Amino acid sequence: MACGNRLYKEIEWDHILPLGLGGTNAIDNWQALHPECHRRKTYGPNPSHALGGDRHAIDKARRLRSEKKKKKTIKSPGFTQWRRFNGEMVKR
Repeated sequence: MACGNRLYKEIEWDHILPLGLGGTNAIDNWQALHPECHRRKTYGPNPSHALGGDRHAIDKARRLRSEKKKKKTIKSPGFTQWRRFNGEMVKR
């Protein structure tokens, strides 16, 4: 329980470490939360501003992953000579 209060009628099950951040569906990765606590954990304290929460962390991780994939490689002009084991330079 995130708030420390007792659970009564309504409970929602939540991943402690979200699936989008590498969590699993194992029983030790689940926790019971009040519906309001679950929303606060998932969307952050102010959902309209995206100031935190699991959704914000997952979206940020996805953005960072896609930025890594978009990095351009630097094109080399190519090698024009080779060096032999004896140190002699040979044109290609």
